[in-house]
Amino acid sequence: MEGEPRDYIYRPVGIMADHVTQQEMGFQAVRAAEQVFMLLGAINAVGGVHPDFKMGVTDTFAGYDNLRVRNPPYDITLERSRFFPLSSANPSMVSQVIKEPSVFNVDYKPDVLIVRDGNTLIDAASQVDISGAYSEFKFVAVIDPWLNETADHYADVVLPSATMEQYDGPLNVGTMYTEAFTMRLPPISPLFSSRGYIDIIIDLAESAGVLYGPGGMNDVLNTMMAFQSAFRLDLDAKPQTRSILSRWAKSNGIEQGVRFFEEAGVTAQNRPPEAIYTQPGYRSYSNMRHRFYGASLLEARRDMEDLGTGDSYSQDYTALPTWRTPTFEGSGSEYDLTLISYRKVQYIRSRATHFVHMNE
Repeated sequence: MEGEPRDYIYRPVGIMADHVTQQEMGFQAVRAAEQVFMLLGAINAVGGVHPDFKMGVTDTFAGYDNLRVRNPPYDITLERSRFFPLSSANPSMVSQVIKEPSVFNVDYKPDVLIVRDGNTLIDAASQVDISGAYSEFKFVAVIDPWLNETADHYADVVLPSATMEQYDGPLNVGTMYTEAFTMRLPPISPLFSSRGYIDIIIDLAESAGVLYGPGGMNDVLNTMMAFQSAFRLDLDAKPQTRSILSRWAKSNGIEQGVRFFEEAGVTAQNRPPEAIYTQPGYRSYSNMRHRFYGASLLEARRDMEDLGTGDSYSQDYTALPTWRTPTFEGSGSEYDLTLISYRKVQYIRSRATHFVHMNE
């Protein structure tokens, strides 16, 4: 950068983005915003932007240095395919794959679909693709508090899920400087025939024969929740949701288990400086090099073009963030209405139970 210091007196100190990259040009917009901080040397620096609350490198970081397209067949997310080198689990795209797998070089289709708290028939783009794909599943289960259109048309079984009257967690509610955890706690038992989501999943795993024994769901939970040996789940016993969460709490030094959160609400402690800031003498965390120029994205685009993939798939795989006219603006003049779909967040996401006085 060139110029006098006075040109940069209003140094940006943070970015707030929530689900932005899900929009058509969101990926490019976030890349451009992060590059401002790269130019200022303010990634993982005091007064700069941090990709996470604590220092570290994600498991996927190294892999993004090589996005070369692999040979087919592909799975239904099209990961590392000539269509989506970065994958796409978008319901509308997956539905197109399920309808015409040979077009996308996919050699299998799942027989069973479980839909949780989603009304994809209405919410997702391309209703004709959603409808066509869901008609091909041999069995569809919907877990939801409400009998929505997707469940009404396609569900073989509807498993009524509780809303706020269920356990959820552990939840990270910390900040840059504070490590904090809480849980959503049920103020009452689930109403009518509804059940908590975790309880439903445990029953499904048991019915499918994947709950018990080595490699079963209990075994996976022991690893995923990092239970200490004294608190590990019995591989051959059916667990209870409250017990699972208490084992996590006790493994993290909270002797009272879930009861602590019922009485105190939140556990919090200050993060040590080495968990927040780059080490002295290092240019970045572990001297890692941040990618300003996306060479691997450009290589992936060339692979896609060599394999005859259309420009609609490859156009956003650019080495530098590049703005283009959104597809919407290129629509014909006959499309003269804009649909704004307004929905309130379900009370299943209530945060009232984080606070003891609000949870009385």
